[in-house]
Amino acid sequence: DKITQISALQKQLIAMSDKIVQTDLLIQEKEKIYVELKNVISRQPGPEVEEQILVYQQTHKDKTKQLAAMNQELEMYMEQVQAFKNDIAD
Repeated sequence: DKITQISALQKQLIAMSDKIVQTDLLIQEKEKIYVELKNVISRQPGPEVEEQILVYQQTHKDKTKQLAAMNQELEMYMEQVQAFKNDIAD
């Protein structure tokens, strides 16, 4: 009777051990997937990158306007120089 009971408990212990091993393997697999996904997410740009891009776009827009104004000013000065040259030639 005791031997039968011990044998049954040993079978239960072996079954539980197998179940624990399977669960451990599943946990390890899930942890591996978690680490891989975490690495993928860490390589993707965050909101600070988007904010920086907006700043760059605004800076570019401002500099383009400044360049256009400077070109107009340059053309005006070149016209003045040409007018002065014409006055001197006359």
